[in-house]
Parts: sequence; structure tokens; C-alpha cells
Amino acid sequence: MAMLCDWSGRTPLCQKLADGIRGGASVTVPVVVFSHLDEPDLQLAGARVWARRFEPVAMGPLPA
Repeated sequence: MAMLCDWSGRTPLCQKLADGIRGGASVTVPVVVFSHLDEPDLQLAGARVWARRFEPVAMGPLPA
């Protein structure tokens, strides 16, 4: 039976996340990166890559 607390695959998962972020890939949402990687540079890079997925919306002037 699978256990919820089985962390045996954590090290390879963290390595895949870090490698993907270093390669410029949007591997997952930033909160997952924050919870698995404790390197601030990788956390920031992961958040930046994720944010690039969203185009800024051009807005006209607000109504008076």
C-alpha cells in the first residue's frame, strides 16, 4: 500500500525541478518550488519562469 509519508522519491524529484528551472522551463507552480527547494535563487527563477506564461493585459484609461 502506498503511504502518504513516503519521501523516498523526493531527492530525484527535487533534482528534476532544479534542472528544469535552471534550463528555463516552467516546471510547476511557484508554491511547489518553494516547498521542495530551499535555494532562494532557484525559487525566484522558478517564479519568474512561471510568471512569463502570463501576458500583461493592456488597459485603456479608466472611466471618469
